[in-house]
Amino acid sequence: CRRVSSRRSADPEQELKDELDRYLRTELQDKVRLVRNRQREGLIRGRMIGAAHATGEVLVFLDSHCEVNEAWLQPLLAPVQADRRTVVCPVIDIVSADTLAYFASPIVRGGFNWGLHFKWDPVPPAELGGPDGAAGPFRSPTMAGGLFAMDRKYFFELGQYDGGMDIWGGENLEISFRIWMCGGQLLIVPCSRVGHIFRKRRPYGSPGGQDTMAHNSLRLAHVWMDEFKVPVLTSCLSSLPVSDLASCGPFRSSTCRCVPSCVTVVTVTSASA
Repeated sequence: CRRVSSRRSADPEQELKDELDRYLRTELQDKVRLVRNRQREGLIRGRMIGAAHATGEVLVFLDSHCEVNEAWLQPLLAPVQADRRTVVCPVIDIVSADTLAYFASPIVRGGFNWGLHFKWDPVPPAELGGPDGAAGPFRSPTMAGGLFAMDRKYFFELGQYDGGMDIWGGENLEISFRIWMCGGQLLIVPCSRVGHIFRKRRPYGSPGGQDTMAHNSLRLAHVWMDEFKVPVLTSCLSSLPVSDLASCGPFRSSTCRCVPSCVTVVTVTSASA
């Protein structure tokens, strides 16, 4: 059921707050707790703040511009119940940004390129050969980032997101690497489908015009990618603060654990060599 409300107001931001308060109070009663930040925190720190207030055993992260399908939640919870170090994503269907029409997506998994941009890749047939066939969960090297479920305690054991990242960008790859390199696994569950509006452009900017995607991607490369960070870097950069990685494995072995076909050895020579 979709509900669209549009009214003119001299202060649309305040009206949105009032309307949201009223809707939660009258329609959802005590089922939803609303937490407002005192200042702009961005997606990454905003999710960390939300997780700190959560009390349930499982955290489910959804972008605001999503529409859940029927029986979407149970297939996400089952793998987490079976293994608390499993992080689960639904199949992300497409909701048109222009008409809000809902379209089914093909079965694909997450990947990335050397620019540390997320991309969708075909699922190798071997990954769909489990006892449940094409309907069963399969491993994904990375997640799109806007929609996933994971054990709440495991989220904090992993160190949450990188709090040094700002606003938006790269956090989906960072937490994907963190999961695989620190003993977890990332699955996509075809039986869970959630629609998502893929917007044509970012509707907001960054403080001071900073390129947060580049800033966050460089942190990701320095912290997690070992010698494979070289293709990502375009200049000699000073070291960035890093987390305690004592319990986490190297990038090569962790990548080959979630992508068994990873057998190519990459040799990189810097331009100045």
